[in-house]
Amino acid sequence: MRHIPTVVVRPESVIGVVPSRPSRITVNRKITLEAAFVIDPVQLEYDDWITHYDIGVKTTDNYKRWVAGLHPLTDGQFTVNIEMRSGKPYITWNPDLKLLRHYIPEGKIDLREEWEDADYDRHFFFRVRVEELSKQ
Repeated sequence: MRHIPTVVVRPESVIGVVPSRPSRITVNRKITLEAAFVIDPVQLEYDDWITHYDIGVKTTDNYKRWVAGLHPLTDGQFTVNIEMRSGKPYITWNPDLKLLRHYIPEGKIDLREEWEDADYDRHFFFRVRVEELSKQ
């Protein structure tokens, strides 16, 4: 039996994380992301995040840092890593707030084009757009 180590990720906009089951996530029927585990985070609301870190002011930059899962008082960055696996690009990002955010891999063939849903068979350039999940 293969042992999968438990890893706890603690993005600064998350107050608790719980390792869960192994997963395979398919996006747009073209992209498959595999993870040894899924993190089930509990998130601070934006107003609580501002108060918790004693920022005191709501700005567009602070909101973007909250959406990305970054610490508001450091120079942390949302990073996207791309590697080749079996001849296809494999994209991961950090921090990853899993079910608390909507991650949209996008791509383009030429840098002069507009971004569109990533297609690993056609695109050479990639990015990941992060959006807050809408509250129902």
